[in-house]
Amino acid sequence: MSRNKHMQHILILSAAFIFMMISGVYSSDNNDTWKNKWQVNAVWYQIFPDRFFNADRTNDPEETETYSNEGVLEKRAVYGWDDIPSSTAKYGGDLRGIIDRIDWLKDLGISGIWLNPIFKATSNHKYNTADYGAIDPAFGNREDLKELVTLAHSHNIKLILDGVFNHTGYEFWAFQDIVSKGEDSTYKNWYYIHNYPIVKLWEQTADNKPNYECWWGIGSLPKLNLDNEDTRAYIIDVSKGWMKLGIDGWRLDVPEEVKSETFWKEWSKAIKDANPNAYLTGEIWGKADKWLGKNGVFDGIMNYYGFREPVMLYFTGNKISLSEFDKMLAERRSLYSHEVNCSLQNLLSSHDTARILSVIKNKDAEDSDKEKPNYDIGDPSREDIDKYKAILIFQMTYVGCPMIYYGDEIGMLGGKDPDCRRAMIWNEEKQNKDILEHCKKLISIRNSNQEFRTGDFETILTDDKNNIYGYKRTENGASSSVFINYSPHKQKIAINCPKGEYKDLLSGQIFRSGEKGLVLEFEPYGGKILQERQRGGAND
Repeated sequence: MSRNKHMQHILILSAAFIFMMISGVYSSDNNDTWKNKWQVNAVWYQIFPDRFFNADRTNDPEETETYSNEGVLEKRAVYGWDDIPSSTAKYGGDLRGIIDRIDWLKDLGISGIWLNPIFKATSNHKYNTADYGAIDPAFGNREDLKELVTLAHSHNIKLILDGVFNHTGYEFWAFQDIVSKGEDSTYKNWYYIHNYPIVKLWEQTADNKPNYECWWGIGSLPKLNLDNEDTRAYIIDVSKGWMKLGIDGWRLDVPEEVKSETFWKEWSKAIKDANPNAYLTGEIWGKADKWLGKNGVFDGIMNYYGFREPVMLYFTGNKISLSEFDKMLAERRSLYSHEVNCSLQNLLSSHDTARILSVIKNKDAEDSDKEKPNYDIGDPSREDIDKYKAILIFQMTYVGCPMIYYGDEIGMLGGKDPDCRRAMIWNEEKQNKDILEHCKKLISIRNSNQEFRTGDFETILTDDKNNIYGYKRTENGASSSVFINYSPHKQKIAINCPKGEYKDLLSGQIFRSGEKGLVLEFEPYGGKILQERQRGGAND
């Protein structure tokens, strides 16, 4: 179809249909107390501490996680803040840097921070814990964390830590005791040891593999035995100790890979006893029905399965139609109650995936890898940016809590790890202000309108031919309707609807419907968030 014909395209909706859309009746259950929980009203922000901001130069790391043949950690290479990272690069970001940039998070409008691991470890990512009881010196100390939590709370921002309890690092004190003492170690049952002595990490090769169980066979990550009573008691005790600083919950790393069938129930009960309002979320990439709900142990998950995967297939990969996308969303919402769905973390990017803008640019439903010969690491086009802005409309108005990976709000690029872990861009001239202001606007809309946080979801339009998607969110009789034109063409929608005024919360434009209804015009990859004018409130 020609561009002109696309511009002429008019979609007619019945009066009854649009009446349902604008003023549909909402029936809630009798117990709505969950709607006041902080975690269902949150907008999340993920921070990779080493890459966010370096405010304290005195604690910059001096060593890499790489050992010499003598078992000595090598000196780290010096990296500039704007350098493309390697897997072992360290940049010096710290807790003081997050404290220093708290106004950035406040102005953005986020209400929850998830920190990648901050406990002592040799790596930049800290998933190889050396001591669960100590902050890594390159990040600061216990007092820095306490100050950050207090400051965040003063701005109504919650903070959760990353719990890596399936495995430790090779350097963990209990494992090092086994390395030193072998079968005589008090801690030998804390791990799954096949035989003795332990094969030294720097001596391990394809022919000389680790003689202990480890995560994905990686010798630097020995796997904990959480069926062992002493191991379990230690992890629970140290976790409760961090709760005393006022943290608001935990994100749990690879919880499905813990062998113990009882550990997570015991651990979660201990955390909830310490703070009944703590939010516990798991890194689960597939279905999580056994982990969530009344019989589950977590309040939420990183919603790869129910949110990110469908988004990658439709919005960035063109692998499924709009109708298939909507059907997939509905099927995956049906796995959980509405309350649980509203507690899930809806992410577009993370430290484990390519950044969303790079995925859009490379038009790949998979997580594009920067090593691929055809992977484009250049600047995004205007169309790439417009697509991202359309996806942000969906993310901020869909069921569940949006989660922003640091830097996505300014259009940062990056392929898979380590490319997705570039240092945060603080040079304003290099930030995409168009994306930033759009992101702020959408977060403000979400924060100001309860229906986008806890309201029911109903599809009202799936136009496969023209890629126009429409849905409404309804809370206590108040509805807002979202329309997204995910196509490169200008388009129109003619709506037969009751007379009245409607406001587009994105543009501020007022629409008045008359006897001929309402005509909405969309720019390529444009969207509208329509709300009844008579409601009143912050957006009027």
